[in-house]
Amino acid sequence: GMKYLKHSMYRGRMGDAWTYFECDDAGRALRAVTYYAQLKKLEKRSDPAKIQLPPPEKVHPATVDEFRNFWEISEIT
Repeated sequence: GMKYLKHSMYRGRMGDAWTYFECDDAGRALRAVTYYAQLKKLEKRSDPAKIQLPPPEKVHPATVDEFRNFWEISEIT
């Protein structure tokens, strides 16, 4: 089963960035999607080697629906 996590970070002029992670049973992030609310911009990553999970105290549980909501759309309108 997959686990889903989310993390928010203030990025200065870019505003708030929300990143949603899809992790395997071992806790390794497989895919990540970052949503920049202010810019209405999405950034998707699917190479596990390039995805760094924040420390455990900085991430919160997320749902598969939250992840898919951002992963499956191509642009924010």
